[in-house]
Amino acid sequence: MHRSFASVLHLTHLAPVTARADRHPVADGFAFAFDPRWRLGLALAGIRPGTCAVTVGPLLSVRFGPWWLETPIDNVLDAAPVAVPAGWAGIGARAADGDTALFGTGAARGALIRFVNPAAGNLPFGGLTHARMVVTVARVDALVEEINRPRE
Repeated sequence: MHRSFASVLHLTHLAPVTARADRHPVADGFAFAFDPRWRLGLALAGIRPGTCAVTVGPLLSVRFGPWWLETPIDNVLDAAPVAVPAGWAGIGARAADGDTALFGTGAARGALIRFVNPAAGNLPFGGLTHARMVVTVARVDALVEEINRPRE
C-alpha cells in the first residue's frame, strides 16, 4: 500500500479543534491569538484558528496546525507570561533556541511553559525534545493561571 509522505507524518487528516480566536477559552482549550498581518501565511501552512488550541487536563496538549506537543500535566513545572519576538522570529512552529519550542502566531505576548523532563511533539523523523515552550494564546494570563493551579 502506497502512503504519501504527509500521511506518514500525520499531516493530512487534521480534525478541527473547538477553540476559536473569537471566543474566550472554551471548555476544552485556549485559542491562539492571530496577528492579522501573518494570518494568510500561517493559513497556507495549515495554522488556522480551527486547527490550533492548547488544552489543559490530565495531559497538556498543544495543537498548532499539523504540529502538536503532548505531555502529562505532571511533567509541567510551571508557566509564566513572556514577550514574544516581533516579526518572523515570533511566528510559526520552530525551535526558538536549543531547548525552547515556539508555536507563534505573531502575538506580542505568549506563555512560557517549562517541563520537568523534556517533551517531544510530532516532528518528522523522530524529534527534538524541549525543556520549555512558548505558545501565543489569546488569554495568556488565564492559561498561566490554569497551568500553575495546584493539582491533587
